Amino acid sequence: MITAFLDANVLVPITLADTILRCAEGELFRPLWSQRVLDEVQRTLTRLRPDLTPSRIDHRIRSMCLSFPEAMVTGYEVLIDGITLPDPDDRHVLAAASFRRADLVVSNNAKHFPATTLAAHGLEVVTADDFLQDMLDLSYTTLQSVIRQQAADSARPALTEMEILDRLQQIGAAGFVRDYRAHA
Repeated sequence: MITAFLDANVLVPITLADTILRCAEGELFRPLWSQRVLDEVQRTLTRLRPDLTPSRIDHRIRSMCLSFPEAMVTGYEVLIDGITLPDPDDRHVLAAASFRRADLVVSNNAKHFPATTLAAHGLEVVTADDFLQDMLDLSYTTLQSVIRQQAADSARPALTEMEILDRLQQIGAAGFVRDYRAHA
């Protein structure tokens, strides 16, 4: 099973984060993140979603940590200064992923993670769209169950499977949605 370090930008959009984390619940991969990533998720949600109370944001992050207690990476901080990336603020992502020997970094800012730099750490970066396409290739049946259950669990507003897919397409997972619909 692959291990993927999830960057904050794939954990902020709720529909995308929910789909990805349900794939982890379906045992298609093992997720990793750091407190620094979760802090970034919290700051971004606070800025982008003023309609969400701090307690709702805290609940979401706490639920993620309770669902995946093994996901939290600690002890990686000593590696940060030795890493050079186009955006120095992303060094912690590579440091944490490398420290826990992840296979992938899932980030929608792939340009911030040059392939040669990641390869030197035994990693590669993929976008959330590519990652979900890979999950679909691993098990269409699991992804079908994920999308169906995600729709069934949705409330305020309740969403259909097609609405879940439409939201995923709108937030950048168009390739996954195309391939998912082609299987149907």
